[in-house]
Amino acid sequence: KNFRTRMESFWNTIDKIKNYRWDIIIPTTTVGVVGSVSLGLLYVFRHKTNVKSFDNYVATRGMYWPMKLKAPSVQGPLLALMIRLVEFPIIGERIVKLMLKNAGFEELDALVVDKYTPILKPTKPFPYVDSEGKPIYELKLKRIVSIMNNKLAIHQRNSRILELHKLYSSQEATPSSIAKSLVENMKTLNPKYNAFFEFDVQNILDQAAASTERYKNGNQLSVFDGVFLAVKDSLDAFPYATTYGTRVFSNNIFMESMENQNVKNARALGAIIIGKTTMPEVGIQPFSYNSRYGYCKNPYNLDFCTGGSSAGSACATALNLATVSYGTDGGGSIRIPASFCGLYGLKTTYGRLNGTQFSYATEHSVGVTGPIAATAVDLALTFAVMNNGLSKEFETITNESKLRFGYDANWNNDSKSQFLVSTYITSALTDGFPNATFKNELRIPALNLIKLSHFITISTNMSVGLNKHYIQHREKLDYVTRMTLMTSNCHLPKNYLKAAQLKSALLQYFDENIWTDYDIIVTPTTGDISPNMSKVNLKYGSLNFDHTSSVMRFAQIGNFLGYPAITIPIGKSANEVPVGIQLMANHHREELLLKAAILLRPSFEEKPKDYFNLN
Repeated sequence: KNFRTRMESFWNTIDKIKNYRWDIIIPTTTVGVVGSVSLGLLYVFRHKTNVKSFDNYVATRGMYWPMKLKAPSVQGPLLALMIRLVEFPIIGERIVKLMLKNAGFEELDALVVDKYTPILKPTKPFPYVDSEGKPIYELKLKRIVSIMNNKLAIHQRNSRILELHKLYSSQEATPSSIAKSLVENMKTLNPKYNAFFEFDVQNILDQAAASTERYKNGNQLSVFDGVFLAVKDSLDAFPYATTYGTRVFSNNIFMESMENQNVKNARALGAIIIGKTTMPEVGIQPFSYNSRYGYCKNPYNLDFCTGGSSAGSACATALNLATVSYGTDGGGSIRIPASFCGLYGLKTTYGRLNGTQFSYATEHSVGVTGPIAATAVDLALTFAVMNNGLSKEFETITNESKLRFGYDANWNNDSKSQFLVSTYITSALTDGFPNATFKNELRIPALNLIKLSHFITISTNMSVGLNKHYIQHREKLDYVTRMTLMTSNCHLPKNYLKAAQLKSALLQYFDENIWTDYDIIVTPTTGDISPNMSKVNLKYGSLNFDHTSSVMRFAQIGNFLGYPAITIPIGKSANEVPVGIQLMANHHREELLLKAAILLRPSFEEKPKDYFNLN
C-alpha cells in the first residue's frame, strides 16, 4: 500500500513537470550555472589575470601614478578601541589583512620576479681600496678643512664647527664659557621643545673644561675639539642608557665598552657629547610623537612636529643647542626631520659606516647612521669624523663639473613642495653647476611597489626584533607601535621574499639603465608637510597611514636599495615649516653629494626664534 502511494505521487509529479515551461527554464538555468561557474573561476584565478612581471613595469617605462592608501585615519580613544579590536584573536588578523588589501598590497602579491635572486642587504664594495681590500680615505680632517678654506667661495664656507674653532683658537671664547651658556639654554628650552631625553650638566661642563685646557696648552685634538654633539637615543653614548624612546627599555644601563663607534670617533677628536635626543617609540614612525614625553616641537612653528624619527637631534641642531648631531635613518628618519627643521641631513650608503647601530625597530638591511647639521660644510666635516676621512672624489668635484642630474617630473609633482623643488632645479642647481645637464625624462619602474616592499621589509624585522617584548610588555607600548607590529605579523612570507627579489631586480636595473646616464637623482625630500600636532590627542597618539606614506614617499627608495641621499633646505611651506630637496646618488658617492651641497648657494638660512646665539 505504501509503495502504491509513493508511485502515484511520483507519476503525479512527472505529469506536473511535463507542464513546465522548459523553453524558459532551460536557458535560464544554463545562464545561471554558467555565470556561477565563471564567477567562481574568476575568483580562483583572478591573481593570474593581474600577474605582472618586473619586465612589464620596465616596458611601461615605469610610469608613476599617485596611489592613495585606503587605510583608516584615527586618533584618541577611537584609536585605543581599534587597537584592542585588532589584537583580538582571529578577528584582529582578518581586519588587518583587509586593511593590507585595501592599501594595495595585492599588487605585490601579483608580482612575478622569480628569475631574480633575493638580496636581503644591498651591499656594494667601496671603490677605493688598498691591496688588502681595506677602504682608502685619502682626505683626513685637516686636509678637508684646508680645502674648505682655500678652494671655496665665502658663501660656501658657512660652518658652526669652523666658527667655534676660530673662537677657541683666538681665545675670544672657550669651550667652558660656551658650555655654561649652553646648559642654561638647554634647561630653559628643553621643557618647551622636548629635544633632549636626557642630559647631564656636570658631565657637559667637565668635558668642556678638558677641551678648554687643551686649547690653552695648544694641544687641541682637531677642528672638532669643543664641538657640541647631540646623539639620538638609539645610539650608545656615555654616560647615558639607550632606551630607544620606549618604556620597555627604561631600565637599560650603559656599559662603556658598548659605546657606538661613531660616537667614539667624535669623542677621540675632542667632541663634547651633550646628551641623548628624543625619538618616537623605537623609531617606528616619521613623526615626533611619543607618549613617554609628548612630542618634539618644531622650532619654526610650535604647533607642528619636527618629523622623525631623529626628531630631537634635528630640533637641537636647529636651535643651535647642538653644533651638529647624530641620527639614524631606516625610512627617511634623518632626512625628514632635517627637512622640516631647515637643516642638512645625510642618509649614508648601507654598510659604509662601521659604527652603524640598529635599534630594535630598524631593520638591518635598510637602517644606517648619519649626521645632521645646519650647513653643508658641517655635514661634510661630521661625516668625515664618523667615516675616518673622505675619498678623493670630494676634492675633484667643482662648480665646473659636468654633472648629470635627472628627475621624474611626474613623480616629483606628487608632493606639496613640488613648486619650491621645481624652482630650485631651474635656478639654484642650474646656477651652481652651469656645465651640468638636467633631464626630466628619468623613469624609475615600480615606484609604488618599492613603497610596499620597503614597508614589508622594515616592519617584518620590527616584528622579529620586538615580538617577545610585545608579548611581555604590550601595555607599555604606544598604540601606533602595537598597530605596526600587528600589521607586520600578517605579512605573507612569500611577499617578504618577493620584496628581496624586487630589490635584486631594481639594483640590476639601476646599474644598467640609470647610473649609466645620471650622477644625481633629484626629488623633494618629503611628499607632504609636517603634521599639525596641536590637533592630535597626545594621550593616545594618531594613526594616519596615508599621511605617513606621503611624507616618506621619496625617502624609502634610498633605504630599500641602500643608496646615499642628502636633504638640502630650500624654503618654507604654507605652515611656516621648512622643506627640503633630496639628492640621491649611487652607492658610496657621499662625497659627490656633500661637495654638491657645499657648492650650491644656500636658499634658506632663516634661524628659529629661540636660536642659541654664540654672541
